[in-house]
Amino acid sequence: MLGFAVWTLFGVLDGAESYYNHVGTARPMSWGWAIGSGLCLWYTWMLLGLSVFAVTRRCPLVGPDWPRRSAMYLAAGGACVLLKLVLDWPVISIFFCSDPGLAPFGSYFTFGLRSHGFRYYLTYCGLVAAGHALSYSGQLCDRERRAAVLKNRLASAQLQLLQMQLSPHFLCNTLNAISVLIHRDVEVADRMVARLGSLLRLLLDRFDAHEVTLAEELEFMGKYLEIEQERFGARLRVRHQIEPGLLRACVPPLVLQPLVENSLKHGIGRDGGDGQIIMRARRKRGRLRLEVEDNGVGVDPGHRHGVGLSNTHARLQQLYPGESRFELRPGEAGGTLAILELPFHTHADGERRPVAVE
Repeated sequence: MLGFAVWTLFGVLDGAESYYNHVGTARPMSWGWAIGSGLCLWYTWMLLGLSVFAVTRRCPLVGPDWPRRSAMYLAAGGACVLLKLVLDWPVISIFFCSDPGLAPFGSYFTFGLRSHGFRYYLTYCGLVAAGHALSYSGQLCDRERRAAVLKNRLASAQLQLLQMQLSPHFLCNTLNAISVLIHRDVEVADRMVARLGSLLRLLLDRFDAHEVTLAEELEFMGKYLEIEQERFGARLRVRHQIEPGLLRACVPPLVLQPLVENSLKHGIGRDGGDGQIIMRARRKRGRLRLEVEDNGVGVDPGHRHGVGLSNTHARLQQLYPGESRFELRPGEAGGTLAILELPFHTHADGERRPVAVE
């Protein structure tokens, strides 16, 4: 459609030129007659252009055979000029000859070749150049689309590997905690196993996507903390400070679990005293800020992230490249403050769905 519009524009401009060239002559042209002649002359170029474009797609000027193809294009230019003059003959006879009928072909052809041949050959060269440009542009777009698809698939595979790595890590740590309690309190260990089974069913049922709602993440954390509550008993207190309207916000699944586990392991679990974990969520300037703060002894300077925290950082980089933030720092009242920031968005229907990775 765009090509047809371009050839029509050229025809209208050529017709306007013919109209003004015949103003004040013995045979002036009307606007309709002039525009009609211009359109007919340029629509023949459109037909030839379609053929040239088809050839350029099949015979690109690249590769080891380019000299032969270049010679072919140069020779084809002469044939295209001759064919164009043949196609113009009835148009010239009808619109520009004073006597009706066809003009003498020999006289017309000799004059047309001498006056228009070089210009027609340059037009043909322009068509060849445009055809190759369009062909190369299409190939480039195809390569970019394929590269984008491969990049998306690679990022998705990397996210799946990270999630697969996180789940066994979390499971092993929980099982280790249960194994310690088996020899001290069988009843508590039994309750932990039952709650772990419930937790795993929730994990398998809901955490198969790259993003879940904050409500689902907090529900999972509640069941996880029920298990940990069996270990720490009354020593562990958990508080939530969630701004209204954020429960449908999208977050990566299990994004809070490594932060809470870090608080339990490096904070509360080290000093043997009472501990408190505060989970916060708030929205600010189009971003979702998640915080996990404890009142433990804090993380030692130079502490290296374990599997869970490193995994969390990597997943944020994959899901929100250049748009996420992950920081561990001392809390205002001691202990450790973990901060996550990511773009705020919600699922319109409130349901879970996998997201495309850019």
